[in-house]
Amino acid sequence: MKFVKLFEEFSEGNPVMDNSSSRVFIYYIHKTGKDFSADVRDPDGKVVAEVKASDISNDSQMKDENDIPGLIQLLIGKNKLKQGDTVVPSSAAKAEAQTEFAAEVNTNM
Repeated sequence: MKFVKLFEEFSEGNPVMDNSSSRVFIYYIHKTGKDFSADVRDPDGKVVAEVKASDISNDSQMKDENDIPGLIQLLIGKNKLKQGDTVVPSSAAKAEAQTEFAAEVNTNM
């Protein structure tokens, strides 16, 4: 699976990922605004946590739908992630996969 390779490349040489027990997850936003919903998936695509509009507030660790550091802290508090885990927005993962695919197509021509 291409995302697994992306995670391996992302974690290699990344100081945040030096802990051998660190994991990388992808954050998918499905709806924005008052009906906000999203999920966090492991490299195999399994949903490990769901996030809803009710999880975001001024009193919450997550201030808005794009607050990845706040999302990580929220999910650590819910025992879904652990300290040292990394969350990558799906847009970044998708862009990396598209770049990798384009490179493969160009080298195979």
